[in-house]
Amino acid sequence: MRRRSAARGPGGASGLKVVLLGKPASGKGTIAPMLCTAYRVAQVGLGNLLRSRARVGGGGDDAVADAMRSGRLLPDELALSVVAERVSRRDAVACGWLLDGFPRTAAQAARMIKSPPLQVPADLPFDGPPMGDDAYLLTPDAIVVLDRPDDLAVDFVLGRCTDSATGTVYHPKYAPPPEDVEPRLVWRTDDTEEVLRRRLADHDAAVDDILAMFSESCAVLRVDNARSELETFDEICAFLDKV
Repeated sequence: MRRRSAARGPGGASGLKVVLLGKPASGKGTIAPMLCTAYRVAQVGLGNLLRSRARVGGGGDDAVADAMRSGRLLPDELALSVVAERVSRRDAVACGWLLDGFPRTAAQAARMIKSPPLQVPADLPFDGPPMGDDAYLLTPDAIVVLDRPDDLAVDFVLGRCTDSATGTVYHPKYAPPPEDVEPRLVWRTDDTEEVLRRRLADHDAAVDDILAMFSESCAVLRVDNARSELETFDEICAFLDKV
């Protein structure tokens, strides 16, 4: 895999900022780490950040951890604060970031656009090139949307299973598990075709609204991922190389 640089220039807030969107089973879990490795950017997944926050907690006044543990929907303002805190760390500012799992709605996209400039604290440890304390915006430079036909997404989701020991996702047709893993496999019981198709329809409507919000501020690519991930990866790289 050819490595690329996401830096825009020496010092300052110069890293490439990318938002990766996609419906359930669109391939984000495969494509995201490939892009982060190729461009040497920080992978920022809202879901992972929230789960980590819930495990660690932050005392009785940690609203994010409390909401996660209680199962309540996290308010947009709190979700944005979690993302903003992570992408304002020195590694993400200097090297860039790829954000997965946010924004999910046009309202969240609007909050990103209207978010005040973020600043990198001068005392954060960083082993890369020298950084100034320049402010930078949370608005991405590029948005990549992974498209995949609904029937393929439904087929994958309804058949997928997870290794209870490692969390690795398998599928009898698309990613068969090794024989020694089969005794550890678990299936989700809340994945029904009716529920999934409703989620897919909601996602499609939300993505159109999100792209409309960002249409004047960043580059956009919608890419067909009903094919080899390497083909999809190459098309995305050709796009990002020009951003």
